[in-house]
Amino acid sequence: MLYNLFITPIKLLVDWIFLFMYRQFPFIGVLGAIVGVSLVINFLALPIYNVADNIQEKERNLQRKMKNGIERIKSTFHGDERFMILQTYYKQNHYHPAYALRS
Repeated sequence: MLYNLFITPIKLLVDWIFLFMYRQFPFIGVLGAIVGVSLVINFLALPIYNVADNIQEKERNLQRKMKNGIERIKSTFHGDERFMILQTYYKQNHYHPAYALRS
């Protein structure tokens, strides 16, 4: 089910691009068609790269903004108290440590 939903359209797109490149430009051969597929796929994926860069930039800015507060908390408190205060600080800044994974 998931294969048909996600993988099959991608496979068909790659097959179509490869055949198009191979038939329209026979002088470039198979290797040229593979390079053409690579270029087209990278061009189509460019908006996804831009979204990922924006998410990563937001994450860096938020971490930069919170850095001084986190260092102050870590140097002052220890153990469970540090954990509880850090969790409160994260909530105040609408942040969760797992957000670092999304970038």
